[in-house]
Amino acid sequence: VVKIFSDVRSKDPLGCYNWEQRNESPMKPYGMPLAESSLRRIFYVAPVRDRHSLCVTWQIPPQIENWRAKPCDYLAHLIGHEGKGSLLACLKSKSWASGLSAGVGDDGEGNSTAYALFTVTVQLSEEGVEHWKEVVSELYRYIGMLRHGCSQEAGGLPQWIYEELRSIYEVAHRYADEEPPEDFVVDLVEEMSPCFNTPPARLLDASGLLFEHDAATVETLLDEYLKPANARLDLSSTVFGRAGDYEATANASASPSSSSSPPKPAEPLGYYNRFDLSQNCLPPSDETCNAAKAGKPHIEPIFGTPFWCQLLDNKLLQEWMQCSEPHLPPPNSMLSLPQQNEFVPTDFSLKPLPPADCDHLLLNCSIKLQIPVGKRKEWFPATVTQYNGTKNQILCAYEDEDEKWHKVDVPSSELTQQQLQSPEFEGSLDNKKIKYRIVSLALEGERAGFKFGDGSDWDVEDGKSFPAIPPAASPSHLPKLVSNTNELKLWHVQDRVFKRPVAELRLQLNCAGTNQSVLTNACSDLLVNLVCHNLSEISYMASMCEIGSSLSTNDRGLSMRVHGFNDKLMKLFVIMLET
Repeated sequence: VVKIFSDVRSKDPLGCYNWEQRNESPMKPYGMPLAESSLRRIFYVAPVRDRHSLCVTWQIPPQIENWRAKPCDYLAHLIGHEGKGSLLACLKSKSWASGLSAGVGDDGEGNSTAYALFTVTVQLSEEGVEHWKEVVSELYRYIGMLRHGCSQEAGGLPQWIYEELRSIYEVAHRYADEEPPEDFVVDLVEEMSPCFNTPPARLLDASGLLFEHDAATVETLLDEYLKPANARLDLSSTVFGRAGDYEATANASASPSSSSSPPKPAEPLGYYNRFDLSQNCLPPSDETCNAAKAGKPHIEPIFGTPFWCQLLDNKLLQEWMQCSEPHLPPPNSMLSLPQQNEFVPTDFSLKPLPPADCDHLLLNCSIKLQIPVGKRKEWFPATVTQYNGTKNQILCAYEDEDEKWHKVDVPSSELTQQQLQSPEFEGSLDNKKIKYRIVSLALEGERAGFKFGDGSDWDVEDGKSFPAIPPAASPSHLPKLVSNTNELKLWHVQDRVFKRPVAELRLQLNCAGTNQSVLTNACSDLLVNLVCHNLSEISYMASMCEIGSSLSTNDRGLSMRVHGFNDKLMKLFVIMLET
């Protein structure tokens, strides 16, 4: 970093920023991005590809300062939930939607220092497009239920919802996959922005953890901002045609003299300055927009997107307002708060390795051993491939593919990572007959490999020479056949590299009849789709806790996979089998 970025000079004098001072964003005075004239309207959009989606957007105050409680994440968890009683489950039961997402975006467009945009996007069916008003009504009924739960009469939303979400965040952050260094640096630099005012002690986890519950801010967002008067709706559907249809119409209507040279697109800034929503808006209507009757669409100048804008009827807005009032859903409604998640892991312990082949700090390290050869001693490179905890011995694989056990003179409990990292460290083996030095420590997730501690290592890293052939894996580290019957073949291997409390379970169900004909193949696919659909609520609850699953067909029958935290993995596996 020093070498590459030292020549980059800051425009601010040295010492003008410190961790104690509070900084205000220059964007903050600009306020909300959506003009009053763009609210309480719906924009009908003709997409490029087949899609049907409804997007409801509310502009809310900036949420950068709320990094400790993350109230928008809390609301996104509730509104965007996909389990039993959720908004999506209700819409699916009516065949109106197939997917739903909610929350504030991660980019500067959706989450800035001046404002934030809370968005709910619903993937609709064609029938759902016809019933988009009822979809929005169900959304506001769910918001009304949340407002009722936040009220003093109800005693606030259950505390376990926050605690469960906090646990899920903590587990995801603690066991997150290592990201590329360049991406990590970018994220860290963004977190260090003076406008974020993130304390230095929280730079690495401020965006990934929940530190406190702010019920008051959640209630304020629901009461004052997530309401119909503050919303903009975008309905994108091929029911209104495709973008290419209107491009063809525009080209066909162009004069012959201009056909050889296409018209220049409108300049975006001038277009938006001249575009008056009050004059370029369709009147309110009880029916969904009919592209044939609505006239020519407006063409957005940057992406060339055709769209129509329509005022929302005051009667419809009033109906939505009543739906969003604090109250419980009607008795015949499917809406309810989420159920407690049974897949939240609590046991993160690792399964013990066999004592004769267990873990050690020297395991997978490249070392050099000083071994007597006649009357003199020479240094030989080797890699530690196995450790016997019972005998306190390490198995060293040498360059000539020879292997030999050596007794470590120091108990494993007395060796520390800090000692091994010291350049002056020198250990002994076989009652001090052999000395050894560390050439390269094994990084987390790295298997055994040869490094010699000389210029050849740099040649390998620079791509000038091939790396040395790594030592062969020990038979005890390979998958073992633990069950071999006509009904079941079961293989098992214990992870020794990543050392995380996760498991991978794959099941191949051999069924010769699945591919006998086109009909049986189609029936197999249909069966998989039905099972996946039936398991969608359960699999969503598990996926929130980093437990994934999949079911598919292949040449031999059905393939099932479950992967994630070992603590609750078998619970999901059993449910999938029973389904």
